[in-house]
Amino acid sequence: MGDFFEAMRDIDSPGAKMGRRTRSAPEVLHSMIVWAAWCEIEGGEATLYAKYRSRRNGGDHDLAFRSDELGSYKAGRRSLSGERRAVLGRRYPSLRRLMEWPMKLFDVDSTDQRLAQKYLKSSFEEAFIWPRHVFPGDEDAIGALNRRPVGYLDLERLFERGDDYGFFTILAAFRLFGFEKERDQQWHAAKYLIKAAPGLCRLSFVRPFSESFIDLIDHLLVLLPDTSFVLEIDREEMRRQILAATYEPCRDTRLASLAKGTRIEEPPDPIVPYTYRRCSPEERPMLMAGSQGAQMSDQDSGL
Repeated sequence: MGDFFEAMRDIDSPGAKMGRRTRSAPEVLHSMIVWAAWCEIEGGEATLYAKYRSRRNGGDHDLAFRSDELGSYKAGRRSLSGERRAVLGRRYPSLRRLMEWPMKLFDVDSTDQRLAQKYLKSSFEEAFIWPRHVFPGDEDAIGALNRRPVGYLDLERLFERGDDYGFFTILAAFRLFGFEKERDQQWHAAKYLIKAAPGLCRLSFVRPFSESFIDLIDHLLVLLPDTSFVLEIDREEMRRQILAATYEPCRDTRLASLAKGTRIEEPPDPIVPYTYRRCSPEERPMLMAGSQGAQMSDQDSGL
């Protein structure tokens, strides 16, 4: 499917609408998440509005906006300007981290391999023994078993982080494998991308938009090649993990908790499991249409 999709994309590339480039779904979602995170930091949308609403006297002129702009920012129809992003980034480092999310990697029409490489390079460290990923703040998280350096493109360890750094590094790996035609690795990266999604969507300012995030991931699966092992997101399990009171993807953390007498369940993969069933005569391959085949036991038929 991946090669076919890429060929069709090159033939029928999306154009502008009414002379102006339309905003993509990832861009709109990113704008809404940034706005929601900013509101959360300021203590709510009403507080943000009262603090930054443009008025003749007073207010914060660096971040001021008009009353009629509020709905557009909240709905993602408008994004913060570069100047406002710079001011917010200086005041709130957590927002700067959020605004740097490489949401363009969700764009299935993108052919920008450099974006994936750039994001992977941002955390890459050429260590003495083996290359690894080191993310901001990890060195200060003393004792956190899921914040230790991760081997380069170690998808399991990246998933176990349960945070945005791990998720977007897996996303960058998935796109890079696609650009490089490494189809087996791309398939495995897609599996871990699905598994890592609940960790990202559990963030308070992302949770209201979790369905949109799941849709973006599901849409990315069109880039996978044809295979008999089709990946399909188990949306019910995904929602359960996002809303669960306890969620711990890191095996070492679960083992440490168990040693102290507390058992934490391993989150199952939010992927629809494979099912096997006996084909009817009409569904059998032509060469097997006349054969009776081996009889399946009741246990086998329930697989």
